[in-house]
Amino acid sequence: KCISEPKQCPDSRKQFPFLVMLASDDNDPEVAKRIAEYLVHGEDTLFPLLPETVREFVDNLEIGVTKRDRVIAVVGHNASDVTKSVMPIYQNKMVMISPTSTTLSADDVKVKAKDNFTYLISYSNKDLATNLINHLKPKEGSKLLYCHDKKVDKAKLEEGFKKVIGSADTKCVFKEDEVDSVFEKLGDEVTHILLAPHASTITDSIFIARENNKEENKKVKRELLGTATLYSKEVSEAKEESFVGMTLAISWHQEWEPEDKKISEKIRNFAKAANSKWHYEPGSVESLMNITWRTAAAYDATKLISISLNKILDLQAKDTNFEDKTIPIPSQSELQHKIVESLPFEGVTGKIEFDDYGIRTKGSGELPSILLHITKGNEESYKFELLKE
Repeated sequence: KCISEPKQCPDSRKQFPFLVMLASDDNDPEVAKRIAEYLVHGEDTLFPLLPETVREFVDNLEIGVTKRDRVIAVVGHNASDVTKSVMPIYQNKMVMISPTSTTLSADDVKVKAKDNFTYLISYSNKDLATNLINHLKPKEGSKLLYCHDKKVDKAKLEEGFKKVIGSADTKCVFKEDEVDSVFEKLGDEVTHILLAPHASTITDSIFIARENNKEENKKVKRELLGTATLYSKEVSEAKEESFVGMTLAISWHQEWEPEDKKISEKIRNFAKAANSKWHYEPGSVESLMNITWRTAAAYDATKLISISLNKILDLQAKDTNFEDKTIPIPSQSELQHKIVESLPFEGVTGKIEFDDYGIRTKGSGELPSILLHITKGNEESYKFELLKE
């Protein structure tokens, strides 16, 4: 609209418009690689290999100004193992900012500084687990059962817990161990269960929670703990009360009030605007389920790209004639340099800075001390409430 009817956008020289196209990789590394290869290289031979939904996405890229060679950046991918698999494709070729990958480290990225084109908005599960560890008040001799997906690095996440609670001998690896027999092997000393699934194994966590809630397993009260992956519709819509009382460690909540007043105001304004846009009652089950840490992180990733892009294009604005329907597209290296120059960036998830590997640093601001408590919201779903201790 701003291109075909420039008079409709009086501020277009200050805020250049761009389109957001959506494609699903189904949290599958192979599908993600095909999408990334096509976006970066645009090889026609890759097109038939793309899933139907992605081919539709690519077809849409050929409409008007949104040709593939005008794709300026990628917000994604979602699952950490998927993000790791596509990083080599994007490096030094196309900017990628993942809002929701939480288990990656410098060893996974490998490329640093000026050659790094990939960034991670969210803090790692290992960092956020500190909040769960501080929350624990185990009795002497208590043990923790760690149920996880093999794609989640057990050693990294479990390391901190070992300082305050012992580890159960029982193995609980989703899709590898017989999770239906886990409780037969547990002793009374196991008082806590930490669930760390991949997006594809949330159902295994639901199974463990249901088993824990069975009468025969209630002789020992075992507290459920979980990573941010479980802040999901699958959990919210589980019909039983298996998750009631569970505690999750997350990086953002719409009712979070950090000490930084500027960030706190940003959160309030963002939550108000989001609830208004999608017609949710603030604090309702629907609002808390749909406006989550993923929403805020994806917004910050998109905003960082937008701000950086506009800084580049603003320098060229005097030479840009919208009536000619041409918009100068900056190079990927220009965008990457401008993203670095735009830091620190104050987003709704807090102050954002990255290390040389594009990983968000704890030194960039207040590490969120956010825990969620799952309560019964209504007959249809749970409610994810901010835990205030």
